[in-house]
Amino acid sequence: MSVVNKMLQDLEARQSQTNEIKSDYHPPPKKQSKLLVLLLLILALSAIIFALTDINQLFAENQTNKVTASTDTQPLSPRVTKKMAVTPEKVLLETIQPQKTAEHLTKDTLVTTATEIEMASNLLADEQIQSQQPKTPITRLTKLANVDIQNKALEAQSNTEMSSQETAEQTSSFSMTGSSQENNANSLKQHIAESLSNDNLDLAQSLLYQLLETEPDNIKARKKLASLLFAQGNYAQSKQLLVQGMELHPTQSDLRLMLARLYVVQKEPSQALNILVEFQPSIDNQTEYLAYRAALAQQLKQTELAKSDYQVLANVEPTNAKWWLGLAIAEDQLGEIKMAVQAYSRASSLGQLDGSVGEFMQQRISVLAGTQ
Repeated sequence: MSVVNKMLQDLEARQSQTNEIKSDYHPPPKKQSKLLVLLLLILALSAIIFALTDINQLFAENQTNKVTASTDTQPLSPRVTKKMAVTPEKVLLETIQPQKTAEHLTKDTLVTTATEIEMASNLLADEQIQSQQPKTPITRLTKLANVDIQNKALEAQSNTEMSSQETAEQTSSFSMTGSSQENNANSLKQHIAESLSNDNLDLAQSLLYQLLETEPDNIKARKKLASLLFAQGNYAQSKQLLVQGMELHPTQSDLRLMLARLYVVQKEPSQALNILVEFQPSIDNQTEYLAYRAALAQQLKQTELAKSDYQVLANVEPTNAKWWLGLAIAEDQLGEIKMAVQAYSRASSLGQLDGSVGEFMQQRISVLAGTQ
């Protein structure tokens, strides 16, 4: 029995040890779960890396394609590409350009062309009025857009006339006899001449006013006073003097011309033209009047009037290319192609208009000649 008991005790001891070992052995389940999580993480990272690798390869291929395309097209500059885009239209235009006819010329083209020459005509007229510069370079024609009215030009006209009057009156004053009023007028004229020579303009104006009170019909004194007031910016007083002079002498064209200039300076060209249209001067020594009126008429689109005045001027001075140019422009605007070509040709043949104006005339002759 003792042996059996001892065996049983040994067996129980072994079982107790085995149970203790089994009860303490818990890590295996935890280790399996960690391995599963780690395995899942590895798989996820692998999938992400694979996806990123594919995307990078895709981007690399796109960039390679772009680089290849840009490399292939690099020799073509933007300017060349743009030019190629409009090549069909350009080729068509270049093919048609030498064969232009009136059917291809729009009204806008004619108006634009005529407008450019209107500027030249305005200056031509104004330069003719300003006789101090009879042969101004024609290149200035393309730079001025309106009739250039300058204070010096207005004053210069009156200065010349007043000087001649003062010389004549001073010469004749010594032989004059009569009333004290005449002596007083002569004395005033001498003082006016002295004041002007000494540049004492305020005194000259005062004396001119006194002279006009005694001699309201003295046109030269009126013009001189008006020009002095005009030069100082006293437009209202200058205008009043000229209007009064026109009322006293309605056929005095130089008063009208001065008043028209004043209106132009005040940005009233329509009023200036109305003043000039009211009176038709005799052709003798009236080229300035007609030239100025023709320029204003063309500027204000009064083409028929401009044509009429330029025609008169061209008849009176047939060797003056400026009048033929003005006439050609007016006829061009009116659609009188044959007459315009003749006038352009006449102006060009005189050889007085060179530079850009000469080139323009040749272009108009070529274009209009193709329509006949």
